[in-house]
Amino acid sequence: MKKYASLLSTIVLTILSLLTLSISSYLLFFYEVEDTVEVGMVDSAVKVYFFGQDPEENIYYVVENDQNESFEKTGVVRIGLSDPDDPQFVKNLRADVIVNSNVDTFIRIAPLEQLTLTYTVNGITREIALTQDDYFRLNYNFDKFYDNRSVDGYLYFKYKIKKSSTVSIVIPLIKEYFVDEEFFLYEDNYSLQFGFIIETVQAVDGPLNNWGQSKTPWGEDWSNVWAMNLHICGNCEYMYDSTIGDESQQIPPFTDFEDLPGDWKCPICENSKNGFHLLT
Repeated sequence: MKKYASLLSTIVLTILSLLTLSISSYLLFFYEVEDTVEVGMVDSAVKVYFFGQDPEENIYYVVENDQNESFEKTGVVRIGLSDPDDPQFVKNLRADVIVNSNVDTFIRIAPLEQLTLTYTVNGITREIALTQDDYFRLNYNFDKFYDNRSVDGYLYFKYKIKKSSTVSIVIPLIKEYFVDEEFFLYEDNYSLQFGFIIETVQAVDGPLNNWGQSKTPWGEDWSNVWAMNLHICGNCEYMYDSTIGDESQQIPPFTDFEDLPGDWKCPICENSKNGFHLLT
């Protein structure tokens, strides 16, 4: 009986040893997979201002409540639609995206707008939110931003923004109102309440992990998105943008700085190509 018990113990120990060896081998194989990801800070904001107005002036929406007390709607801008002499008239509206990330970045922006009628009765000011059939017509920089608002409400920057640890990257979002296009004035007391939600994610896995998107809204793999490299002139601070090129010297868009001809010069001050440095 002892012989059989000893034999049984030997068999059990052998099986356990094999299982332990198999599990150990599996665990060792499992943890052999490594991936190196740069982790850093992503930071961006939208700066709204009006052409011809002191950028330090308060542009946010100030209203009065039923007790005639004034308060500011933080992050909401009043855009005038009735008076061309209004400093905050729609034709003066400008907006830039300011990026200060120290890792490669993707951004998307949701413009929030509400057509509003304001009126005062018996000394009490009230606001009525009005319905709109479509988005308000503004001169967005659709050369650089993909309009996906009809799907999820966002404008997506079409390029990967290369990290910069020294200089803020400024990207125009709303440019000068449509040239030679007349704006049909609204009646008095109409205005547009306007603001933004901006989301910034790390380029590596950020769109998938944070936005749930394995591809760009236009169907491209995020890893294949063109990187917007910026090189700055050491003399006049002109920035060469690889997504734009240089029309003045017949350099087409999507020409990397390294691929520029050796005799290419700064279009502003004619500084040589060697006088530029990468914005990092």
